[in-house]
Amino acid sequence: MNKNEIVEPHTRPQNTSLPFPKPFTAEWTLRRIRKDPELHALRALQSITHPERSQEATLGILQIIKELDDQTALAALKLMQESKRYIRGRKGHQLNLSVVLKTLEDQRAFRTTALLDSGCTGSCINRQFVNKHHIPTQRMPIPIPVYNADGTRNQAGPITEMAELVLAIGEHQERIQLAVTNLGSTDLFIGYEWLRFHNPNIDWERGNLILNRCPEACGYRHPTLQSQQLDIFQVNQISNEFEEGDQVFMFDWQGYQDENEYWQKQLHVRRLKSQEDLYNLIEPDYFKEFPEVFGKQEFDKLPERRPWDHAIKLVPGFKPTDCKIYPLSIVENQALD
Repeated sequence: MNKNEIVEPHTRPQNTSLPFPKPFTAEWTLRRIRKDPELHALRALQSITHPERSQEATLGILQIIKELDDQTALAALKLMQESKRYIRGRKGHQLNLSVVLKTLEDQRAFRTTALLDSGCTGSCINRQFVNKHHIPTQRMPIPIPVYNADGTRNQAGPITEMAELVLAIGEHQERIQLAVTNLGSTDLFIGYEWLRFHNPNIDWERGNLILNRCPEACGYRHPTLQSQQLDIFQVNQISNEFEEGDQVFMFDWQGYQDENEYWQKQLHVRRLKSQEDLYNLIEPDYFKEFPEVFGKQEFDKLPERRPWDHAIKLVPGFKPTDCKIYPLSIVENQALD
């Protein structure tokens, strides 16, 4: 080194772009994968993987994530944090629906039959259907295994592609991501995740589905709900047309029906020819089945003396408490007479 050279003091370069990521996040794990030895990187991957998918955090997946760019790798790590999305069950309710699938780019439409299956978690599209109609797909950052209900891997293999389409069920339309896999003779599976989000009204026996409970995030309004909203709007619009001092005629229809029913009953009672007819009208059936228990003759008699009867001794000089006597009604007096 030349003595005349000026040596700059050595300083560690500062990273001013992003702060150190929070531990056990996708960003933190990606940093560990990029910088740490392979064994430490694998442990970091295993620490954020969902417990249901712990067996998927392998050296093979780690190597795949290493070769991805940062954005795709982060997407892959976030997928590892999710629970099992694609499970093929056998005991779920099933319903066939006529649907229309539309491509996003060229708006091609394909009518097909979808199997609504509450035993399948995620929604899937048949690979044969995709290839037949040349539907564009996107590759997944990492393969996503498909599990059976007993926890074993499905023979169809992992999901490596997704297709984003417009799904139309009647007037209901939405963009949906469908996993591309082998579904045999079925073109489309609509799974439990879709059911939970839209919460449709389903009659499994008759095979009817009504989308009348979609959340606001869906954006669809059922025609019945729209008409109800229109009725409310019309009432509010009419109420805004009134001014102070205007007279409005109001009719209590429910009160009219109740009063009319009451007077019809009163008229029917007055037409009865005797007191016996009245009792036959109002007495319950069990009164008639046991006349010896509820009859007037038995009511006026004291019961027979029994061995377990005991005397009630009165206290000498006791004065009963004075209280108000409430008179009986006319009907009660007639019953006593």
